[in-house]
Amino acid sequence: MSIFDTKKLHGLYGRELLKQKDPYEYHVRYGEITDDRGIRSDNAPLFYDYDENDPLVRDLGRIFNDLNIRGYKKDGKEYLIFIKNDSEVSAGFITGAMKPEDKGLTYFDHDHIFNGKRIAPFLKPDPAYDTFMHFNYIRDVFFIDRETALEALEETGPVMGEDCLPDENGAWDRAFAELLFLHYFMEKGLVRHVEKTALHIRIREEDIRGYEEEDDDAKKSPERAIHRMYYEKHRAKDILRAHEKLRAKAGYAKDMEEYRVSVIIPSKDNSSLMKKCLEGFLNIAEKGRIKLQIITVDNGSREEERIKITEDIEKFNYENALKNRDSFAEYIYEPMEFNFSRMCNIGADRACYEILLFMNDDIEFSDDEPFISMFRYAMMKDAGAVGIKLLYPDSGLIQHCGITDLDCGPSHKLQFHDDGKIWYFGINRINRNTLAVTGACLAVTREKYFNVSGFNDKMKVGYNDVDLCLKLHEYGYRNIILNEVFLYHHESLTRGRDSKDDAKYQRLQMERSLLYRDHRWLRTDGDPFYNSRLITDTLDYDINVIPEYMKRSTRSIVSEIPPRELKKIERFSSGRLKFNIESVSFERAVNTEEDDHYVIEGWCVMDKRDNSVYLKELILIPGKKDGEDGRETSGEQGHVPALRVSLFPKYREDVSLVFKDSKRSELSGFAAKIPCNTVREDVSYLPAVEMTSFLTGKRNMSSDTGDVNIRNVVFGK
Repeated sequence: MSIFDTKKLHGLYGRELLKQKDPYEYHVRYGEITDDRGIRSDNAPLFYDYDENDPLVRDLGRIFNDLNIRGYKKDGKEYLIFIKNDSEVSAGFITGAMKPEDKGLTYFDHDHIFNGKRIAPFLKPDPAYDTFMHFNYIRDVFFIDRETALEALEETGPVMGEDCLPDENGAWDRAFAELLFLHYFMEKGLVRHVEKTALHIRIREEDIRGYEEEDDDAKKSPERAIHRMYYEKHRAKDILRAHEKLRAKAGYAKDMEEYRVSVIIPSKDNSSLMKKCLEGFLNIAEKGRIKLQIITVDNGSREEERIKITEDIEKFNYENALKNRDSFAEYIYEPMEFNFSRMCNIGADRACYEILLFMNDDIEFSDDEPFISMFRYAMMKDAGAVGIKLLYPDSGLIQHCGITDLDCGPSHKLQFHDDGKIWYFGINRINRNTLAVTGACLAVTREKYFNVSGFNDKMKVGYNDVDLCLKLHEYGYRNIILNEVFLYHHESLTRGRDSKDDAKYQRLQMERSLLYRDHRWLRTDGDPFYNSRLITDTLDYDINVIPEYMKRSTRSIVSEIPPRELKKIERFSSGRLKFNIESVSFERAVNTEEDDHYVIEGWCVMDKRDNSVYLKELILIPGKKDGEDGRETSGEQGHVPALRVSLFPKYREDVSLVFKDSKRSELSGFAAKIPCNTVREDVSYLPAVEMTSFLTGKRNMSSDTGDVNIRNVVFGK
């Protein structure tokens, strides 16, 4: 008797379909622990209303006039709970996070209710001071113990009296008062983040009208419109002015009359690029706000290139001396194996100014303002490495807007995304804290750089910039990415990945292993500036719910089929079984303990049947080649067995629309992820698909692919 029944199979199918069609709804149903029994703030007895004459609540209500302030007592402590108006709340998540030792502010994640459905979650980072100073991401739902709230109001109240009084138009600066109050907690380190979606803000059609992106896909996506609406409302003129006022009041990122900067540029055989860099810095030197020392570190250019670079540096120095400027350039020529870290350290040892700017020779610039912004932040006492958003030229695509630790290692989140759009509540537009910034354009003070011993020269090419930033983070400094300004980086969009070259791949693996060995906390504690519920397998921002075929670590189960069994299988052919092989590709493993693999993608469907009750497997039969009737069962090294390969389901609405008489065929797509060591590259395989009923055990096989993309599968890197 089968352990499966139709109802159970339909349930499993529906669950997988939901995961692939609507990952966040899947998370809400199956991944989110609902310990609040569905109680909402508008009718929940858990929270109580304050007396309107309560002076603390009255004053805070004046500051947070679009938030509801409710009360709760637990373990002898009283809490003030701030909840955005016109929303629902998961009260249990909030009360469950209250602890006897609480002193300060605790904030939560939130999402939105649109047409009765929860969508567009804002899964926030842990407390990030520099992010807050530019974007108030904590204010939608939070609680404060009453005692600390009173202390904060007593300390900030006099300042509000000075700076928030009505202006000549009779307007009270509520936006600044709010930031000033919350800044008290941020500055004192009294802020805690709980990764629970405690608030659900109601959104109507008219709320997001006008916030849709221009492309058709975005117009169909209320999530993207909500992201943009949230960002733009938080960038309104009064709020931007309040942030500027707070930064000035806090003495944050103060401008200086002059910045003294040593620019370190590793370069080889790129005299034309170096010439452009020197010309750009000559223009910057003329503006008089930056005093420059340009240090070119060359690890062995050809003689003709070396001569050109020398001449251009002499010209740079002559032009500055002619105008009696202190800026100058020097050339360090030291033939050696390419080692980015060592070259940067050589330059840093020669540096004489207080700010170090590490920069690739293919950064395009014409103005000093982006650099002034970097130096302004780098000079802050607690700032570590400061980076800047980099775009690919002639495309507007993002190359770098902050580095995030993912399953595959530290990565450029949102790389290749269009910076003309607002991504994930404006994450690509906000100056914010990040785990690391790219060494392609990185500023740090000389003192801080040597405090952490500079770049690790054991990391010759990869992850050396991340390692530097992690050391700064561990030292107590804050790394910052400036996304309000940008530069162009001429790194090729089509440059071959290191994973395509065996030697480079091995080096990359070694350097990544070294990074995690030296910073073990990153694997155990995670990236503090990236919510653990966000996706870790892609460069997008979305809930971390992805189907198996998309996960980097998954592999198909591959087993050999004895010749006698293969003959039996072939007898169970079915005219109802339709399939197509659409692509075959090679993919490197992310980690050395995983297998490199081939990916075969296509679709299969049982026409006019319920497809949810079938086990689907790919059969690879060796030796039959295009145009041949015979079958070779041996390759260059002897007998080659037929293979049975497990498949991962994939959502394919297009296929289900073609086979309209089939039931539950939306998951008719498939992906096989076949370890390289299980197949032969000297053999051509005939693909077939077998679908076996879970209910009856009946087999259906087809090797007749009809009008297909790929008739025979040949593996090769």
